[in-house]
Amino acid sequence: MNRSTDGARPTFRFLRPEVLAKISSLELLARTVVEGFLAGLHRSPYIGFSVDFAEYRPYMPGDDLRYLDWKVLARTDRTYIKRFHGDTNTRVYVLLDVSASMAYRLPPAIEKREYACYLAASLAYLATRQNDAVGLITFDRGIVEYIPARLRPGQLHLILSALERLKPGGTSAIAE
Repeated sequence: MNRSTDGARPTFRFLRPEVLAKISSLELLARTVVEGFLAGLHRSPYIGFSVDFAEYRPYMPGDDLRYLDWKVLARTDRTYIKRFHGDTNTRVYVLLDVSASMAYRLPPAIEKREYACYLAASLAYLATRQNDAVGLITFDRGIVEYIPARLRPGQLHLILSALERLKPGGTSAIAE
């Protein structure tokens, strides 16, 4: 079921230059540890490459000498390797209620749906900019449109196009 209406090429009205200028310095960071396989901005439970020191461990033959702490060697006459916290990417899903209640408008303001679309577009842009996979789920009583989270060229374009086509309708079960 897809309540989106077919239309011409998207205008990207929910991601205007003035909006981009206001959000350009923002980042989306996970509050919890994220497991992933690509390097990124979110803390990983794995030891990896970043600037955040994690621990020392004894040197073992074959370890990369770039990570040998020469100052510790000079002080203690023992070889230790510096280990760092790994950072990874995450999947971001933007959920958007498209029930009839989102058509509410109190003049001169814009519809709740439009506010939600501006926010959804901004979140998708920020996630894409920091190389996180981003997807979109629109719903009322059930899922109306599902765009899987992907990290690929054109994903933001796909999400913005979907946001522009949305029309509120149906009932919501969000409180249930």
